[in-house]
Amino acid sequence: MKKGKFYILNWIFSYGSASSNRLLAYANSAAEKGYEVEIVAFLRIELKNCQPRKGVTIRGLKPCQIKSKVISKLFSFFTTIWFLLTVVKKEDRLLLYGSAEYLPFLIWFRRKQAFFEVTECPDLFRPKTYPWKYYKRLWKRLNGIFVISSNLKQYFVDYGVNPQRVHVINMIVDSKRFDGVMHNAKVEKYVAYCGNINRDSKDGVGDLIASFVRYHEKFGDRKLYIIGPIVSKEQKVEYEEYLKLSNALDYVIFTGSVSPSTIPQYFVDAEMLVLARPDNIQAKYGFPTKLGEYLLSGRPVVLTDVGNISDFLFDGKNAFIAEPGNIKSISNKMIEVSNNPNNANAIAFAGKETALNEFNSIKETEKLLLIMFNKLYICVL
Repeated sequence: MKKGKFYILNWIFSYGSASSNRLLAYANSAAEKGYEVEIVAFLRIELKNCQPRKGVTIRGLKPCQIKSKVISKLFSFFTTIWFLLTVVKKEDRLLLYGSAEYLPFLIWFRRKQAFFEVTECPDLFRPKTYPWKYYKRLWKRLNGIFVISSNLKQYFVDYGVNPQRVHVINMIVDSKRFDGVMHNAKVEKYVAYCGNINRDSKDGVGDLIASFVRYHEKFGDRKLYIIGPIVSKEQKVEYEEYLKLSNALDYVIFTGSVSPSTIPQYFVDAEMLVLARPDNIQAKYGFPTKLGEYLLSGRPVVLTDVGNISDFLFDGKNAFIAEPGNIKSISNKMIEVSNNPNNANAIAFAGKETALNEFNSIKETEKLLLIMFNKLYICVL
């Protein structure tokens, strides 16, 4: 017998993206606990190679392709209202992920069942459909808000949301993605990063490349694998021009998009994984979701000390922590990994244990389900 049903609502579902991986981890973990879960995408759905577990359904609400963005969005709004009124039952729960433009619909039609999850600072994604002040008032009327960091919780509390209704759900990883993935000692030694190549990189790809160039002066046989879509070809060209001037172009591999199923092997085979996030508003309030899989790979992780990183990771204990924006600091940590591989592997093992304990998808999903289905908080009319 099913314990209950809840819907996870998002603007799009694109298997392999960070947000979709998080939602799928929620869904799979909840299904293992006996819940029925449906992931619903408002506008677009991409399921190539996606294999959700039994009890999880993924579908899109948009019934046809419409070229006009305005008409497409209006159509999506009406289908969403239809969905909330005719499909969702009173005993079901709704988790809206990030798509703030749909927040009023949940408040108007399913307020006592609605929860909102936010993983980035809302100031970065202000919706244009309604006044911003109106949206912020809606936050206070929700049953609960789930956030990815303690800094982000404080953001909502500072606005006036009851702190008992704002819950930190840690970044989560599905450990089963790494089942059976073994390190191949025969592959060439390389440094790896996974993410988009874009103009506005929140992950500090430029700092990563500059740090690799300095590191490469000492370890000339190493390569850097940048794994992920090339969103901005112009940005890639700029990186390549810099690498050419630095005599390192042949040692940096831009893989482009890869199948999500191949990423665990890339991680496990790497000498180290690096995340050079700068100290900006995204880093302050968010938390890098890729970090969980970095740690879970069991390989040494070099990253910058931004946001709430220091709540979980400590330099020389379970990770290698560098100063954000400091190329020398980041590259020195990379050099430290290569200079002492035995120590680096011990630290990597501790990092993996941290991921299994602190970012466990089953444990974090249990927290979420307890709040959603036990009705710990009642909406104020």
